[in-house]
Amino acid sequence: IVDGEPAALAIAVSRSDDPGDAVEYHFVGDTIRWYAPLAPDQGLAQVLLDGTPVELVDLFAPAPEGSAVRFERTFSGVETHTIRVENTGLANPAASGSVLRTDGFDNTY
Repeated sequence: IVDGEPAALAIAVSRSDDPGDAVEYHFVGDTIRWYAPLAPDQGLAQVLLDGTPVELVDLFAPAPEGSAVRFERTFSGVETHTIRVENTGLANPAASGSVLRTDGFDNTY
């Protein structure tokens, strides 16, 4: 768990093969971005905001791609939130695995 400051960048590099593993980031702000690479062995990641599932993100690509914004959300005001990205253990049928890699988060006012 990484605690963020407004206009912060949290480097939370992680890799997981295990369903249910997750990375969380607590922050104050009005925008959150999650960065991750794409790869042939990556699966589906569940993004939750404040405990509520909001998006299932497919991290599969036929060839590796560098880190980029894979999820972004803007809120109506500056508030305290938690983003959680979970390894679902599921994958695109073309994927060779269900790995979850994440490179970090940033949030702004």
